[in-house]
Amino acid sequence: MGEKGAVHFEIQSIKVAVDSDRARETLHRAAALLRGPLPSIDSECEYCSWRTKFNPGEKPSKTERQPNLL
Repeated sequence: MGEKGAVHFEIQSIKVAVDSDRARETLHRAAALLRGPLPSIDSECEYCSWRTKFNPGEKPSKTERQPNLL
């Protein structure tokens, strides 16, 4: 650790083989998901409980689970 609490890391470039078509499709699907409506709140979902903590007007209810689109 350096002065004023700065942490220094070694940076190294590593070449990784990727499928750019798959990455592009995943990005498009994620963007479409984010533009869509919020799913219903499920009382058993840990993420929904976080969501209702910051949006107290939303009420949890027992709903069907949303499919994992990604």
